[in-house]
Amino acid sequence: MELYGAVGPSGGLYTVQLDNGVSRTFNASRGKFSPRTLLYQDSWPTPGNHILRISNSPFSAQTLGIDYAVVWEPS
Repeated sequence: MELYGAVGPSGGLYTVQLDNGVSRTFNASRGKFSPRTLLYQDSWPTPGNHILRISNSPFSAQTLGIDYAVVWEPS
């Protein structure tokens, strides 16, 4: 699965957790605004239902913009 969104000067920290795995922290702050940027990529561990948790951790006026996700079946 792939998660795409905007990065730029107003971007901030965000965490992603797949199922009950470890939460990983990322930063959407960049010098220039760029939409449709890959924010997270992982593969489903097994076929079936899964939960992807995304949470922004804003500081001041920082944001997290999500454009779309691409989900595929495990091979």
